[in-house]
Amino acid sequence: MTVQRDQDTAHNTRQERPEAHAADRATVDGVLQADVVAREGTALLELPTVITQAADSVVITDREGAIEYVNPAFEACTGYTLQEVKGYTPRKVKSGLHDQSFYELLWATILAGKPFRAVFINRKKDGSLYYDDKTITPLKDHAGQITHFVSAGRDVTQRIQAEEQLRDSREQLRALAAYLESVREEERTRISRQIHDELGQMLTALKIDLSWMAAKLSADQAALLERMQVMGRLVDTAIRSTQRISTELRPSILDHLGLVAAVEWQAREFQTRTGIGCRVSADLAEFEPDPEVSTTLFRILQETLTNIIRHAHATVADISLGLDQDRLVLAVVDNGRGITEPEIADRRSLGLLGMRERALLLGGEVAITGRPGGGTAVRVTIPLTQPCRR
Repeated sequence: MTVQRDQDTAHNTRQERPEAHAADRATVDGVLQADVVAREGTALLELPTVITQAADSVVITDREGAIEYVNPAFEACTGYTLQEVKGYTPRKVKSGLHDQSFYELLWATILAGKPFRAVFINRKKDGSLYYDDKTITPLKDHAGQITHFVSAGRDVTQRIQAEEQLRDSREQLRALAAYLESVREEERTRISRQIHDELGQMLTALKIDLSWMAAKLSADQAALLERMQVMGRLVDTAIRSTQRISTELRPSILDHLGLVAAVEWQAREFQTRTGIGCRVSADLAEFEPDPEVSTTLFRILQETLTNIIRHAHATVADISLGLDQDRLVLAVVDNGRGITEPEIADRRSLGLLGMRERALLLGGEVAITGRPGGGTAVRVTIPLTQPCRR
């Protein structure tokens, strides 16, 4: 007899009651005639009792997939009684949501004498769907021939639904985080430009007026002239502070000259401000990432350098930026004390969490490693949506 292996037969679609073939196959009574199962060094267990009292659904079919037995747990789960499904195949609970390849893999596995495990999406008698975490195991006779299949399944609908809700919540939170981050970047850019254009211009005009007034003072007004010079120096300081604040909010070099120039500028600023040596190796071969990718990598770099200042006790930091096929890779390595595994895994490390979330929003990842006394390495990989051409 040929066994059909697609979703329209056997464990999936056979509907006719095979009373005519009842004498040709061993019934479930034959399978269960052994009243006991011997366990090594344990008491004997009555097999029918184990099955009937099992919390998991149990279905026994013949080699062709016709149901010979279901236990009370199956009846409670699906709403079908043994009398309603006996002689049919498990198509009774088929949802139609699995493709042909799923059933081909199922049959290839169990006909090879191996167990098959998967989460099935099935349909109850009332039409509602449920998730069945099921294992189908072939039963063999003394000659090694498959005579029956036994499936044991557990309704995991609540677990799957909870996982889906958790996954949806995470996606919503990440979408919200991405939106808030974009709003923050836009606000930073707006404030930076206003400070640079408006406040910067007003301070420059004030300096010009002070210089004009100082030029109009006579020689016998030395005290007033000195006062004007002090005011001029204060205005110079205010202008430099304005430029620094504007640049920290949103470096114009990132928008005007691109990511490589911005990384090199940040490295120089870092070295000047901290005294920590900072070397840069950047080669994008004239490729310029889109603004979102550039901003993400630049902000991750800034957070990494901030961590070096606060925690690493390093004297040198090396920055590399390059392309690896269609991925953009930023790496920062220092010679400091080396981050520990507990520090990497610490959920209170909001800076590290922020770096990972920024990269994840673009489908990337952040890998952080450290050795005691051997420094810390941060590697950021971002897939590029547009192909890079050297």
